[in-house]
Order: sequence, then C-alpha cells, then structure tokens
Amino acid sequence: MRSFFIGLFFCGTAVFGLAQSTAFGIKGGLTAGRQRWDNTFERDMLLRYHGIAFIESASEDSRFALFAQGGYHIKGSAIRTPRSAVTGSGGTIFDVPNEYDIYTIYYPIPGFVRKLNYGITMGGGIEIPFDELVGVLVEFTVNPDFSYQYDQPPLENIINPNPWAPRGNISLPQRRSTNLTFELSFGFRFLRKVIYID
Repeated sequence: MRSFFIGLFFCGTAVFGLAQSTAFGIKGGLTAGRQRWDNTFERDMLLRYHGIAFIESASEDSRFALFAQGGYHIKGSAIRTPRSAVTGSGGTIFDVPNEYDIYTIYYPIPGFVRKLNYGITMGGGIEIPFDELVGVLVEFTVNPDFSYQYDQPPLENIINPNPWAPRGNISLPQRRSTNLTFELSFGFRFLRKVIYID
C-alpha cells in the first residue's frame, strides 16, 4: 500500500508541474469479479468493493490530459454451488463438493499467488457538476488482467483432500488463473484552477 501512495505522489507531482490547472478526486463502489481457471469459467461471481484516488491535468487550451490513478481492488471468484447427497437409513442430507471444487478449495497454494497484476481498463462514465470546482462521477469499467493471478506448475505427491476418495497422494496438473472484473464507481472530482493575473 505504501508503494501505491509513493507512485501516486510522483504522478501527481508530474501532473501539477506540467499543467496550469489540475483535477483530482476519489471514487469507489462495487466490484464483480470472475476468474478464468485453466481456460474455463467454473467459478461464481465474487462481489466485493474498490477504492481509487486520481489526478489529472485540466488545461482549458487542450483537448488532451495527463492522467494517473491508483486504487485498492479486491479480485477473485467464488464457489456457491455445492451438491447434496442422501445417505443412511434416516436419509441424512449433506453437502458434497464436486471434484473440481475440492482441489480449488485446498490447493490455491499461497506461494503461487501473484500480489501485483497488470491489465487494461475499458469503460466510460458521466460527470455531473455541482459548481465550477466540484462534480460527481459515475463510471462503469471492464478490467481484464493480462498477468496470471495464480501460476502453479505440476505438483507430485500431494495429499488428497477428498474425504470420499481412497487414501493416498495425488498429482496436480499445472494450474493458472487470470482475473476479470466489472466495476461500478461513484465519486467526486475537484478542480484546482490556476488563474494568472497581470
């Protein structure tokens, strides 16, 4: 988190130094995340949140602007679809996760999880001005990652976590996952106007 603020400070310094006027603000909101595991979507949406700080140049003489932002985004996926089974003379019902879910629950090994990822952001939004210096933002973005969130090579002699399978060790194939998130953001944009007086 410290590196995020250091990076935002240097970007902000560059923008303030190059532009006559600047805009800055904060935004945040809802995140819906998916993960592609081994070229398949077998997970449910993960519903979480995000927060972003941003800064940009705001010259009245140019249609282009320098822009920098950094934020906290929770990404991933969820499992919400256990199967049920009936057993015993009393007809006891219990949940039985399927084979893919069992290994997903026990074997995302922390050492193969990448903390920082990269990708692109595509989207759009609208700004509703309160007055000349303050506005409200509403944005929707789609954010696919290019880097692997999880990158695990093939593993041998792993303890089988399936309580219904015969005892013994198993082998796990190579497993990789990438993130895709959809974000709905609400925020405030403040304009810092520089006026030169002769």
